[in-house]
Amino acid sequence: DGVAEANSNPDFAAQVLVDNEPLFEDLGIEATKESLSWVYWSNLEDNARMFGLDGQPAVFDSVFTDASEVWKSLGVIQSPIEAAQAKDDSFIQKMYEE
Repeated sequence: DGVAEANSNPDFAAQVLVDNEPLFEDLGIEATKESLSWVYWSNLEDNARMFGLDGQPAVFDSVFTDASEVWKSLGVIQSPIEAAQAKDDSFIQKMYEE
């Protein structure tokens, strides 16, 4: 489980974030390690809920749709796309089904 690994090895978790995420790369390793004390690590069940794999409506779809409406009202976008067009949950679905 990635959450357990990140909690038990924060130096490794911070390095993975710095190596793979531009925001954390900009922060640097020390600031990234400090952020691990307050960050919420999403586990498989959280991700299943986010993407509706647990049989409930997908939280992602609701958040995406609401944000799209805000962006449209601010003139950032002209016409929102469907949430399904903006996500690829296949890797989470595969893990969830295992």
